[in-house]
Amino acid sequence: MCPLRKQMQSDMVLRGLAPRTQEAYIGAVAGLARYYKRSLEFITQETTDSDSTWKNGKGKTCRKRCDGRLQAR
Repeated sequence: MCPLRKQMQSDMVLRGLAPRTQEAYIGAVAGLARYYKRSLEFITQETTDSDSTWKNGKGKTCRKRCDGRLQAR
């Protein structure tokens, strides 16, 4: 088990999260690593922001799937 996963599980136990919630969070993070095809150590906030959001002129972000709906209005 990688150190980041151990740390995440330890933090979730300390916060009192239910076992099923812990499983869901670990699964979501594992899915993120699979999606980017890289270890969690190499996934940064910038990586996820550049992939899933765009910035408008005011510096606010919106997910790509919202883009079409916003332009249609």
